[in-house]
Parts: sequence; structure tokens; C-alpha cells
Amino acid sequence: MFSQTTPHLELPRLVPFPPPDTYRIERAGPADAADLFRLERLVFDPEMAFHLKQLQSLLRNPRASIWMVRGSEGLLGQLIVLRKTNRAGTLARIYSLAVHPQWRGQGLARHLLEVGLHQLWSEGVYRVILEVECEALPARRLYETFGFSVVSELKDYYAAGRHGLKMELMRP
Repeated sequence: MFSQTTPHLELPRLVPFPPPDTYRIERAGPADAADLFRLERLVFDPEMAFHLKQLQSLLRNPRASIWMVRGSEGLLGQLIVLRKTNRAGTLARIYSLAVHPQWRGQGLARHLLEVGLHQLWSEGVYRVILEVECEALPARRLYETFGFSVVSELKDYYAAGRHGLKMELMRP
């Protein structure tokens, strides 16, 4: 069940969510590092996934937020965001959005992104950036439905021949 503090954006629901009593979104804490590490290793290539020590450091970092989707099956997905303040204000970078392969297509990434963006906007963040692999079409479509736009192409960003896109979303 969702906690009463889970914020929601008024956005169109393109994919039906599982019934609300089957999962919850919550902030990660230090005790969640091992679960986050296992999900990173399951979803991403080992050279691209966060290492356990990196996740432990992020969980201690006051500029980082990690939201998780948990269900009776365990950790189903996560969103990792870092904030940076400059002269223009605070911007955020999405470092990782991952959903367990068995739970893809259920709207969990959409819901994580919705909750994360709502929180960032409520904190006064003016811009969110991310990088996504060119071939990751479902992820690109998801970001585009939220209004993210491509600002540059990143040749060989993920590896030789694996190009990326830098995308951004300005606060509405």
C-alpha cells in the first residue's frame, strides 16, 4: 500500500499499474544497499552497474535520493537521482532507473519517475537531465512521455558503438 506521503503528478496513465496493494514506493536507506546492488547487477551490464560501495556512498550523500518499488517479491525497481546547485539554482541528474526484468511493462518505471519528479519539483529543482542508450527505445519513449527532450548525442558513451543521448526536462 502507498504511504500517505507518496506524491502524485497529474499525468496521463499510459500503462495500467498493478493493484496498489501489491507494491509500495519508498525512500531507500542504508539497509537497502545490498538489494539495490543485486538489482543493478541484474538489470545493467556489470561495467555499467553501480558497485556496492558506490551505492552505500550514495545512500549517505545528502544530495542523492533513491526511491524503491517494493512488493511481496522484494525489490522491483529503483530510481537514483543526484542534485547539484549552480548559479541558476538546483538541477538534478537521473543516474539510474531500473525495473526487475520480470516486472517490466507494469508501469513501475513510470510511477517511480512520476514520484521522483514530483519530489524534485517540490524542492525547487529547475532542470532534470539524464543519459539513455540510443537503443533503449522503451526507456526513451518513457522519458519522452514526461516531456524530456534530446539535447545532445553522446558517441560511444556506453562503449564503442554504444551511443547515448543526453535528455533534459525543464520544470513546468
